[in-house]
Amino acid sequence: MPLADRTVLPSCLGRRAIAEEDRTEENSLVAVSHNAVLGCIIQLASLVRHADDIFCDLAEECQLVFEKSEAIHLKVHGLARRIEQLDFTEVNIPMPLADRTVLPSCLGRRAIAEEDRTEENSLVAVSHNAVLGCIIQLASLVRHADDIFCDLAEECQLVFEKSEAIHLKVHGLARRIEQLDSTEVNIRMPPVREQNRTYSMLNLTAPTSLTPSLSVYSANLNKARAIETRGIHKSGLQK
Repeated sequence: MPLADRTVLPSCLGRRAIAEEDRTEENSLVAVSHNAVLGCIIQLASLVRHADDIFCDLAEECQLVFEKSEAIHLKVHGLARRIEQLDFTEVNIPMPLADRTVLPSCLGRRAIAEEDRTEENSLVAVSHNAVLGCIIQLASLVRHADDIFCDLAEECQLVFEKSEAIHLKVHGLARRIEQLDSTEVNIRMPPVREQNRTYSMLNLTAPTSLTPSLSVYSANLNKARAIETRGIHKSGLQK
């Protein structure tokens, strides 16, 4: 039990010495009865003391539970107010993949050579720089794509290995199940007919002191017949 083991004393009501003047034929029974009544009163006092201790402990536990519940209520109320003040549109949700930057970010931001700083060659140099930046960006993109597909290949390899291990386990279980034979399993059936006869006799036997009503007697008779019919059917199936 979750509560402590408490003993109500005295355990024996009349086990108390009788005074010398009461040890006579006339007063002995009265003294024994007085001792028994006194033991009952002492037992009731001990019971009241234990009950008082139990209810005091329960009051302390209830007070602790109330204080903890109040503290939890304050915390939940504070969290609710904080949640109401939040705005989900201002929260930056990170992507599941790593942040990869394709470089260079600016295509034409490259210094032009001195011999190309003329009216005829300046536009050609700028276009060459832009094309070179595009090629470098494509190379950076290819490198990031290679890293991503390598990571995907590793994850797929792990998934394949786990799936192969599960397939082997399932295949082993399937072979074991195929080797089982349900006809070789011996199922022990209880002696249904004897139990049903005993049950029907117990239900139909009327006590000597009380007379059952006709509805109860007919209901028990119908139950006994149904059980006996079911037992005969089961015994026929076993044969």
